[in-house]
Amino acid sequence: MILHSVILFSTLVCASNGDTITPDKTQEFAAEGSSVKLSCSYSSAWSLLWYRQYPGSAPEFLVLISDTAKDVKPSDVDQRFTTKIRKDNQNHSTSRSVPLTIQDVCVSDSAVYYCASWSPVIQRCDSQDSVEQNRRFQTAVEGAAVTINCQYETTDVLRNIFWYQQKVNGFPECMLSKSGQLKERFSGDLNTISKSFPLTIQDVSVSDSAVYYCALTTTVTETHSTLIKTLCSVV
Repeated sequence: MILHSVILFSTLVCASNGDTITPDKTQEFAAEGSSVKLSCSYSSAWSLLWYRQYPGSAPEFLVLISDTAKDVKPSDVDQRFTTKIRKDNQNHSTSRSVPLTIQDVCVSDSAVYYCASWSPVIQRCDSQDSVEQNRRFQTAVEGAAVTINCQYETTDVLRNIFWYQQKVNGFPECMLSKSGQLKERFSGDLNTISKSFPLTIQDVSVSDSAVYYCALTTTVTETHSTLIKTLCSVV
């Protein structure tokens, strides 16, 4: 028998009030060669992601699926792993879950599996706070520099502003904040008068092709966040 210790958690780049994600079980057992299903339930999300983590190693991305997806989504990492969004209407409410099915289970599948939910557009309680990116696509020649614009509005002096990068089938990664540079070649020029925070990428390479998000949040808590619109950088 194989023990699957399923620890479920929600890594939210942007979280709105009331969003939850919980495991349906915390452990699963399966005989070698059979199939096993791991599942989590969630209240709302734009996308759901599954990760696998072996002892002493970093979590490994397995598969991402949209909340609106109708079909089964296989993992690009291992075709034995598939997921599907399930929604059931019960008592005037909708129950949502995202099961991960592993076919032909083997001993090497024994690991900790994480489920995460992510919402790129979150409505804030304060309607005066907003973030806008005025271009959806940006192109650049390899080796050159490219600048992606971002305008923001806020009445809270404690707000921080971030830039995130999300590659295909990947999870959003924070690249820059007004507090400082987090990644080499990525820099920002915060202007509190014009309320702009453009992101500049130096020495652009093909690997920089991704979706870039500008986010406004507090420096004290990240419970309320705003991500308005997306920008795709194609190089």
